[in-house]
Amino acid sequence: MAPALLDEYFFTHSDVLLQRLSDYCANVLRAAVAKYGAATFLVSGGTTPQQLFRKLSLVDLPWQQITVALIDERCVSVKHDKSNARRVYENLLQNRASVARFVPMFDSSVDAEQALQLCEQRYRQLPAPIALALVGMGNDGHTASWFPGAEQLRDAMTTEQLCLRLHAPGLSASDIPNRFTISLKGVLNAEKIVLLITGQDKKNVYTQALAGDDIGQMPIRALLKHSPMAVFWSEQ
Repeated sequence: MAPALLDEYFFTHSDVLLQRLSDYCANVLRAAVAKYGAATFLVSGGTTPQQLFRKLSLVDLPWQQITVALIDERCVSVKHDKSNARRVYENLLQNRASVARFVPMFDSSVDAEQALQLCEQRYRQLPAPIALALVGMGNDGHTASWFPGAEQLRDAMTTEQLCLRLHAPGLSASDIPNRFTISLKGVLNAEKIVLLITGQDKKNVYTQALAGDDIGQMPIRALLKHSPMAVFWSEQ
């Protein structure tokens, strides 16, 4: 059974999930702009959110008042095919959403230490409030770039900084282990947090995460434990 702070929205088909989640995100962002005059939308990389991004890009929102920023990023150029920023540009910042402001996380034109300082500075200046954070989850229970076994995982959970550099262990040779990621503090600054997962395997991981407390084993538990969250899942 989900904790009281979790709202679960489970669907059979992904097209229904995408429509409902698109409506949910749009409503949150629209309400934040109406209340505050601006809103920040934190988004995850990977392949799962891309269909949602394309759908959201068509929605009539006050995109000029919305700032988009990343939950995490690989330490690569925006031209790299693994770049989360590239996926945001190609899928979300299109159509009506093309006028939204985007704040990248990793700047490949400077060294890693300078890039981290720039990231922290930019994220400290994100327009308040952070209206919505969209996170995902891996089959190992990681979210953002908080990977089980990462040396910097404890730092990600405890630091007062918003951004940190992390080396993700155990990835395939085709992936990029060096990452920038938002901290737990950074995600918890969001007024609304959404976990997007699909497939029975991810649902099993989610159920396992709810059943335990060891954040080091399954870092997604840091969010499930500490924050109100809406969980959107579809079987297909």
